[in-house]
Amino acid sequence: MSSDTSDSEPPKKRGEPTDSSITKLPNGRGWRARPPLGADPVTGKQVRPTKVFATKRAAQDWVTEQRQQWSTATWAPKSSRTFDEVADHWLMLREADKSIGPNTVRADRESLPYARRAFGAVPVQHLTPPALANWSATLTGKEGRALAPATRRRAIVRLKSVLVHARKMRWLTYDPSADLESPEQKSITATAADDIWTPEQMNYFLNHIAAHRLCGCFALTLLGLRREEVGGLRWSDIDINAGALQIRQARVDVNGRDTIVTPKTDRSARDLPVPARELAMLKAITLGKLRHSSISRMRAADMPPTWLPAWHGHAERTTQAVYGRVTDDRLIAASAVISANAVGGN
Repeated sequence: MSSDTSDSEPPKKRGEPTDSSITKLPNGRGWRARPPLGADPVTGKQVRPTKVFATKRAAQDWVTEQRQQWSTATWAPKSSRTFDEVADHWLMLREADKSIGPNTVRADRESLPYARRAFGAVPVQHLTPPALANWSATLTGKEGRALAPATRRRAIVRLKSVLVHARKMRWLTYDPSADLESPEQKSITATAADDIWTPEQMNYFLNHIAAHRLCGCFALTLLGLRREEVGGLRWSDIDINAGALQIRQARVDVNGRDTIVTPKTDRSARDLPVPARELAMLKAITLGKLRHSSISRMRAADMPPTWLPAWHGHAERTTQAVYGRVTDDRLIAASAVISANAVGGN
């Protein structure tokens, strides 16, 4: 009778699972990790990053990290893209965004040279939190001059914006500037009483500049309009009869170029009543009246009567009838001549 020994045999142990993504180098001096992560959404090819490590444990840790990044959509392929290249791409998208004003983009561009000088040619994947912290702590202007707190803050904030953009574009697996602190923004305080005008001073100023060619601009600024809003006003934005104006655009300087932009914010687009005094300073003058003014100026300069119609394309008779206005100062001068002749006659 044969005996059944199967119950007495110990169960076979299952071997440790092997990871085919990690192999020992042929020379035995390291381990190569090459984990399959998934298919590239554009090319459809298998994504398998490669890296060599001194120990198997380090290779396993890296493979685990790569797979976690892939599963959370934070994985980024190895890249030599530099800080300058990322900054240029960020600025290009900012310029194309119609909701961002050109002056804002200009300010962004002007704040980036501090970071560009330090990291411009450095691949963003090589940037580390310690390197950024050291840069922030020693940040100075040209020739080592100290930066104003607001300037230093803008430089740091712009660097952080560029690296956030790099992470969004999947050029970084993490943002090395995430914990980089920037100086706090200066708190908003009330303007000192000595730095603003009293109502009496404002009235005195308006009286003083009443005859100035820009009196209307000064008057509107004293009503609280921004400089760019005053510069962007058109006659079509002003209703003289209703005594009101509307702000629908602004005129700004962008790198020395005169540019028309939308108002600074949605609340900046507004309709305002204009007080009678300021309205009088905004009295519209038509192109025809400007032409009339030109003829009057030439007449005041005692130009020969035959020149005026030739210059303005009128018949001499029409020029005299339509544009032959005599100003008060010329009437006063004529009165003086008459008085002088009368005295001489006596």
